[in-house]
Amino acid sequence: VFAAGGFHCVIGNPPYIRQEWLAPYKPGFQREFACYSGTADAYLYFFERGLQVLATGGRLGFITSGSFNNANFAAPFRRWLPTLGRFTYVVNFGENQPFEDAEMVYPTISIIRKDTEPRPFRFYFMHGKIPESIPEAVATDGIDCDDTVFGQAEWRFQPAPVTALFNRL
Repeated sequence: VFAAGGFHCVIGNPPYIRQEWLAPYKPGFQREFACYSGTADAYLYFFERGLQVLATGGRLGFITSGSFNNANFAAPFRRWLPTLGRFTYVVNFGENQPFEDAEMVYPTISIIRKDTEPRPFRFYFMHGKIPESIPEAVATDGIDCDDTVFGQAEWRFQPAPVTALFNRL
C-alpha cells in the first residue's frame, strides 16, 4: 500500500472494541484487511494498518490484548504478520491490568519491526506485579524465542531450544 516512504515509528494503544460492536463495518474490513476475520477484535486491523504505513525497518509498538497468540479469530493475523513484520520484543502483563477499569485480556506490549527477515526476539511474561523497570525485567528475566514460532498454528513464546524440541517431536 505504501511502497515508498513511510513512518519510522508507529506507537499506539488501539481501542479495545469487541467484534460484536463492529457488525456495520465488517464488509469494509473484509475488503480492506488481509487479517480479516468475522469475529476479530478491532485491534488486529490497527496492527495491519500500522505496519503498512511504516517504512521498511520501521518499528511499531502497541499495547493490546495478547489474544492474537492463540485465539481462533486471530488465525488470519498469525498467517499475515510474518509476511510484513517480525517481533523484536513481546511483553505479556499476565494478570496485571495496566489500565484502571479496562476490560483487557492478557495485556501485551508488542514491538514489531517491518522486516520479513527471520530472527530471534525477546519475550517477557510478568509473574506477579508489574516490575519497576520493564526494560530491565525484559533484559534480565526475558527469554529469547525462535522465529519459527511464526510457522505454528498458535504462537507459544518459549525458549528457542524448547521450540526446536517441539518441532522435532
